[in-house]
Amino acid sequence: MILRNSVYNMLGLGLPMVVAVVAIPVLIHGLGEARFGALTIIWAVVSYFGLFDLGLGRAVTQKVAVAVAEGRRDELNAIIGTSSALMLALGVTGGVILAIATPALARAFAGQGGTAEVEHAFFWMAAVMPAIVLTSGYRGTLEAIGHFALVNAIRVPMGIYTFVAPMALVWAGYSDLVIISATLAFGRLIGCFVHAWFALRSIEEVHHLGRIDREFIKPLLRFGGWLSVMNTFGPLIGYIDRFLVGMTLGPEAVTHFVTPQEVSSKISLIPMAISTAAFPTLSASRKSSSDELIATIKRLSLANAAVTLLPTLFIMIFSHLILSKWIGNAFADKTSFYLSIFAAGYFINSLAHVPLSFIVAFEGSRAVSVLYFIEMIIYVAAIYFAGRTLGLTAIAFVWLARVTIDTLVIVAMSIQFARRHRPNAS
Repeated sequence: MILRNSVYNMLGLGLPMVVAVVAIPVLIHGLGEARFGALTIIWAVVSYFGLFDLGLGRAVTQKVAVAVAEGRRDELNAIIGTSSALMLALGVTGGVILAIATPALARAFAGQGGTAEVEHAFFWMAAVMPAIVLTSGYRGTLEAIGHFALVNAIRVPMGIYTFVAPMALVWAGYSDLVIISATLAFGRLIGCFVHAWFALRSIEEVHHLGRIDREFIKPLLRFGGWLSVMNTFGPLIGYIDRFLVGMTLGPEAVTHFVTPQEVSSKISLIPMAISTAAFPTLSASRKSSSDELIATIKRLSLANAAVTLLPTLFIMIFSHLILSKWIGNAFADKTSFYLSIFAAGYFINSLAHVPLSFIVAFEGSRAVSVLYFIEMIIYVAAIYFAGRTLGLTAIAFVWLARVTIDTLVIVAMSIQFARRHRPNAS
């Protein structure tokens, strides 16, 4: 089952990336490097604030999976109804916070001119933030009951739309970031409705939007509490470097940094697909022994490394050729070295995906949150120093060191969690 669901996830995550290969050069040439750099910042902010759900998206998956596995399906109506109400409130809050922060974000990342354009673009994304947050909860419900084929049947057109819509607008002569952001916001809204429609009709115990039950607020928030902290620092660590690059070296440097990073990050699609497919199974494996859990973690982690090795080597060996054929020789001359560094880092990080999913499934997000907090402080200081004094190459090496250390610590933590586990015989 994990293998089949992993394949669905790979298709769902990978097919839109094929479209991205075509779309990104068009967007860079059509928008210009500075404006495209601003667009990547907008994407990053939306992705980060999309996690403004206090961990409830993952909490829904875990709670629904456990309830189904233990034969407590009568609780599903309350779990989904309560979580949806909480996530709507959090989405509104996230949208308000993003709207308030928008003027400062626009001034920081607009570069030379265009501040008003970037500001209005951010406002569009802030308006659709409730839909973005709710989507994660409904997707989590579908994943918990094993509907990965359906999840990815929705994900593919949504992912393709993210790249095709801006590309079509640029081709039509509309290079204004405001129009592009409004179009992307519309797509996010439609995506939320589609996820909700299928999620609420896939579980017969759920009536309409579910039932709000105060009894389930505390368990959902308890699981999601530390997970939300983890989901705050984790993505922030992943995106903070591009913000600091923009602040210290300018928007053009963001494009030189982010483009090879985004290309090489697709190596993570496979381990991400496997760990996402494994999460409901890991959540429901309370009766497994420590040895069984450790064996599962090792087996899936090694599988991740095995399937990502060849793509990694291909990208590292042909980094200049890939970028020159994709975007151009001049761009490849500036960025191919970074592409090789990022590819190596994402390969190393493939070993951490399943261990991290296991830690979260067994409610160990607190330990990971502490790790991420310490990691973020050190990383921000190192990136800022490198950007101010040494340049973009130094930043890339700081990123590689962080990813390597993070992977080693996460793997060690997962083994310790598994060794302390006592099987639930109930």
